[in-house]
Amino acid sequence: EANAESARLVADGLARGALMELASAAPERADAMVRDLATTENGWRREDLVTIIGHRLTDAHRSELATTSDPVRLSELMRDVGVLAPSTMLHALHAEGVGLDEVLPLVAAIGAPIADAVRVLHDEWGADRLAAGRSLGATVDELRSAGCSAVEMLAVAPREQLRRLDQREHTWEVVGPTLVEAGYTVAEAVGHLAAHAPTPETFAAGVATLIESPVEAFGVAGRTAQVDDLIALTERYGLDHIESAGVVAAACVPVEKAVAVIAARSESDADVTAALSARFLGLVEYETMALLRGEMLADVVPIGAAIHHALDDSSLVVAALTTPEMPSGSVTSVGLERL
Repeated sequence: EANAESARLVADGLARGALMELASAAPERADAMVRDLATTENGWRREDLVTIIGHRLTDAHRSELATTSDPVRLSELMRDVGVLAPSTMLHALHAEGVGLDEVLPLVAAIGAPIADAVRVLHDEWGADRLAAGRSLGATVDELRSAGCSAVEMLAVAPREQLRRLDQREHTWEVVGPTLVEAGYTVAEAVGHLAAHAPTPETFAAGVATLIESPVEAFGVAGRTAQVDDLIALTERYGLDHIESAGVVAAACVPVEKAVAVIAARSESDADVTAALSARFLGLVEYETMALLRGEMLADVVPIGAAIHHALDDSSLVVAALTTPEMPSGSVTSVGLERL
């Protein structure tokens, strides 16, 4: 049995030697052989590297190839041979025990494409793809080619990734949690959804997946989302027009957007919109009507403030009630009618 084992070892050695001899004569075989040795557990020996490619160097350089412990010099010698692919050289450096911090500066020197380098650094050294890519100045396309996951790509290039997605609501239900997994806060994730979701319905799908409470959702989305997005969000949460008014008020959605949402959910009924805006937002009818006409609230504040002041001042109300010549339709009479 011992003799049989010895015979196998001798045969393996002869076969290995024959393969190396063949590899030394053909460049493509040399590259494949070095790669195989470097990526096989316990298969790497420096003398095998010298056997395969050493004859392509001068005697002095071949001696350096066999003995140098400097990763930079070893990289230069492997590169100068001219038959090894950059990724093969990276595998060889890993087999030699070169650390990640030492190998990163060598990537450019050996001519490794960024995507290939990121992939090898991840596979061999366990390097984070994004961290390695940043160190090497990788582009979005190079990171994608290096095999970065959807989560990793969202972390580094949310705009590019989100613009590639389809318009199915289910897709965007997945996007919301994936953005959070990629490292964004819920508020940041909602901001990306507001900026890049292709339809109001997909925006609402993403937000509702992230946030259970309608008030919280509108509190986060109210300032960044468009009115159509907010309308879709009320529908996503199953709110009726009254509930929608209560939620936009409780969430402090900007008043122009809040009135537009209430109007849409009230089927553009101006009277209902005015009543709900008064009840939940504290607006007088004149202010609501102005907003529905597309005017900015700041432009009607002086009049609105006068109305509020008149309504809040009981002496003015009493005086108005006892003034028979007050013209119908005036600011004060409007306030009194609503009172």
